[in-house]
Amino acid sequence: MDLILIRFIFIIFVAITCYVICPFGLTPRYYAAAVGGLLGFAVVVFESRLRLISVKRVFGAAIGSILGIFGA
Repeated sequence: MDLILIRFIFIIFVAITCYVICPFGLTPRYYAAAVGGLLGFAVVVFESRLRLISVKRVFGAAIGSILGIFGA
């Protein structure tokens, strides 16, 4: 239950931050807040999916992305 509350607070915090800063250049601020809320939700979903993956696979993906960046 605590994790759900913390995740919800995170999503609200990202939405409020986007409302105040308006980083996407969206004219009505509530559009920026909605996009921020969606981004916060995407981060929470990504984090929950990341828990299901093994550590070996995460390290392999990190090394592969670093090699890809340097290779480009």
